[in-house]
Amino acid sequence: MKTRIIYGILLFPIVVFLLIFGDIPLRIGLLVVSLVAFTEISKAIWGKIEPITYIGYVFLVFHYFFIEWFMYNFFVVFFALIIINLIYVIASYPKTTPFKSFSYIVLPIYTGVFLSLIYMLREINPYIVWFVFVSAWGSDTFCYFVGKKWGKHKLAKKLSPNKTVEGSLGGVIGVAIISFLYSFLLAQNHIIETHLIFIYTIISIVLAVFSQVGDLVASAVKRHLGIKDFGNIIPGHGGAMDRFDSIIFISPILYIIATI
Repeated sequence: MKTRIIYGILLFPIVVFLLIFGDIPLRIGLLVVSLVAFTEISKAIWGKIEPITYIGYVFLVFHYFFIEWFMYNFFVVFFALIIINLIYVIASYPKTTPFKSFSYIVLPIYTGVFLSLIYMLREINPYIVWFVFVSAWGSDTFCYFVGKKWGKHKLAKKLSPNKTVEGSLGGVIGVAIISFLYSFLLAQNHIIETHLIFIYTIISIVLAVFSQVGDLVASAVKRHLGIKDFGNIIPGHGGAMDRFDSIIFISPILYIIATI
């Protein structure tokens, strides 16, 4: 527990710095996380780095350097990835199956494109991007401490034995309070209109719920693979995938809401 708290505190100012400065530092930071997360989940699923995986690395690097072009031409890029993977399947069959090859399309998109929406959200509005982290990590923090203190009823015993109903509710309530206070502060400084305080609070509650769903989905994947964590790069937290799974899961939701 102490290690988890210490490294959580050390990670926090780095994230704050990147979100405040944005631009190139944020792109590089997100790229590093995406590369590490992609490596972790690829090794967890297939046990090693296959040659086709390096195409994923190239894709991630180019995606972050030309992020706007990639976003506006996503279907072209997606189609190109499909063609490359199909060629690889034909050339390496039966070693590589269509299902296995398909994962090499999904994984870089999931760990890279979804996470890069943090950058896109900041470009839309440098203030609303914080709701992703408040909802994901705020929920995780409140779930952890409320569950430790008052947790009695298991939330999903087979997926994650340590998660409790009380902790889950504590996470949602905690996010609601923080989001309300943050939204109120933005309204007081005339950054958002007053009526948006409650709207952003409700959005954050929805994000907190989906954050917990994303965490359970990640737990299901790890259970299926027979592993505790995707990696160990962050002591007390696991790997980059373990720490950012809920961020990756809910970023597209807020991005869709922000662009409607």
